[in-house]
Amino acid sequence: MTPQEYTKRFIPPEQRDMVIREVMRAQEIDDPQFSTTAQHTIIRRDGEKRHILVRIGLIIDKNGRKIGSRGVTQDITELKMVEKALKESDRRMAAIIDFLPDATFVIDKNGKVIFWNRAIEEMTGVPADKILGKGNYEYSIPIYGYRRPLLVDMVKEENKELIEQYSSTHRRHEVLTAEIDVQLKGETRTVWAKAVPLYDSNGNFGGAIEVIRDITDMKESRRKIQKELDINRAQTNIYVPLISLGSTLESVGRIILNEALKLTNSTQGFISILDASNKKMTLIGSEFLDGKDITLSLSPYDKHKNLWDHILHTTKPYYTNNTPKQLTTVSVPEGEFAVDRILSVPVFLGDELVGQITVANAPRSYDQDDLDYIGRLAAICALAIQNKRGEQEIKQSLQDKEVLLREIHHRVKNNMQIISSLLNLQINQTSGEQEINVLRESQGRIKSMAMVYEKLNQSHTLTKIKFKDYVEKLISDIFYSYGIENGTIETEIDVEDISISIDTAIPCGLIINELVTNSLKHAFPDNHGKLQFKLKSKEDHLEMVIADNGIGLPENVDYENSTSLGLQLVNNLVKQLDGQITLDRSKGTSFTISFQELKYKNRI
Repeated sequence: MTPQEYTKRFIPPEQRDMVIREVMRAQEIDDPQFSTTAQHTIIRRDGEKRHILVRIGLIIDKNGRKIGSRGVTQDITELKMVEKALKESDRRMAAIIDFLPDATFVIDKNGKVIFWNRAIEEMTGVPADKILGKGNYEYSIPIYGYRRPLLVDMVKEENKELIEQYSSTHRRHEVLTAEIDVQLKGETRTVWAKAVPLYDSNGNFGGAIEVIRDITDMKESRRKIQKELDINRAQTNIYVPLISLGSTLESVGRIILNEALKLTNSTQGFISILDASNKKMTLIGSEFLDGKDITLSLSPYDKHKNLWDHILHTTKPYYTNNTPKQLTTVSVPEGEFAVDRILSVPVFLGDELVGQITVANAPRSYDQDDLDYIGRLAAICALAIQNKRGEQEIKQSLQDKEVLLREIHHRVKNNMQIISSLLNLQINQTSGEQEINVLRESQGRIKSMAMVYEKLNQSHTLTKIKFKDYVEKLISDIFYSYGIENGTIETEIDVEDISISIDTAIPCGLIINELVTNSLKHAFPDNHGKLQFKLKSKEDHLEMVIADNGIGLPENVDYENSTSLGLQLVNNLVKQLDGQITLDRSKGTSFTISFQELKYKNRI
């Protein structure tokens, strides 16, 4: 079959001239070893198109003469489909990489860039046409001041051992990551870099995909969040001692200073408060000389005033990382230390300057953030000073009120004693026995009330008295008032160790005075017998018993409706206590009174 017949029969019209030219070119060559190849499409009898590779050579007779040409064909349709798929895959890969949000590029096994997406163009300012086909050493991504891409060591010729190491089976899929500082467009930025080595089916290194993400802003946000957590932790550590009544301004100041030192990594510092009357700074917390605590009294006339009381003159926060020469060495009582950097923040209560926080000698330079952090601690320091001032004012106010209340109790007691003395004078001027008894009973009642105020004045609470001490003293005074000799009438006092408020103590004292007085006047005609007094707590109430073993009340005496002023007073006082009174005549006379302690009622 001639070439013309072959092309006419199998080859599409648009490819026939190309095949004929290749055949004619082969025939024009005199070299019997020459052959040429051509790729074309054939159309099979069933109409299907197939891709063919044709190798065309000469036909030589035994005399070496050209007698024709021959062609050997190979169906390469499947190979063409694979090539097409690979090209499509490369195209899609390029499109995917190009639109990735992270800066991404791909290198081949020789380290030359084969993909360079838009994100890395934007990041580096290097367009793709300036970098494609070039090696890693030509990147425009200076790292630590010089050009060093993440995989440069893997693709350089002199580091074949490293490449072979990464080609080994157990490390074949290892991913490299690093957080590094780079120069991008003239600015130092922190990036996160990730490199994924690529290997062919035989395990040979075939290149790598590298991704670079600018994390500068994220790191800064993370730093600020961490610093905010540190501030919150510092505030939490300060809060408990700040509100504790047992803490002092000095103890709170030390804690605030420790937190300020930790927040700024400083090695020295102090917190001071200002006495506005004489412009004198006094330290409430300090750290000098490797943590030794020194207490100093600072004033505008101190030889180190430029360091210590700079705030006094400016009232503005400041920091310096280049300390003036006159401040480079600071003397303190136990030595000296050099000042390289210093930061100081005023403490204000409203518009009043009340102190300052100063830190010094951090291992790094102070910045505005440090000033802001210490400023927030200064606000807490101001609150601490305000709280402690308030506590002092409250304590002083309470002390003043306590003194005043004790004075009131003392004066009430004195006034009642004056009344008692007047009654005593009246008794001495009175001759009638009945009149004398009336005056003496009134005197006893006044004494019982005066004694309550005397005991209140001696009490540390000023509102309650130890009732046992009161009863023992009251009964003893009644015995003395009626001239009862020791040993004639036995007394038995059984009182629980309880304290009773003035609202309850006065009516109870008056009741005791009336019933004990009645016993002494009527129960013991021969001045011999026994008097008992008991006070016990019973669940939710108190029970008071006043009893004697004397002759007892006459049967015709109705104690609840008596015409006796004393018994009327007793019944009225029991009602005032919201209590109940019962009488037992079986063994002399025994009054039992049940009551609850009265709650204070606002009388204003």
